[in-house]
Amino acid sequence: MTTKLVLNLDEKLVTETKAYAKRENSSLSELIEKILKKMLYEVEPDNEYMPTVKKLSGIISEEQLKTINYVDYLDKKYD
Repeated sequence: MTTKLVLNLDEKLVTETKAYAKRENSSLSELIEKILKKMLYEVEPDNEYMPTVKKLSGIISEEQLKTINYVDYLDKKYD
């Protein structure tokens, strides 16, 4: 069952969100519903990483890590 809801939002925000919804082949209502469901029902892990860590994660492969001697690197860096 659905129900009607009236919201007062910034006009620019509404305009930009409608454009986003159109690009995503969705509606403003669908986007808001999805966001609210995610906010209410999805459990976030306790050890959530900072955005910078997420961005850098996976840059170096496990194979590359095997060939890097970090202690030697630090010795050279701080000599």
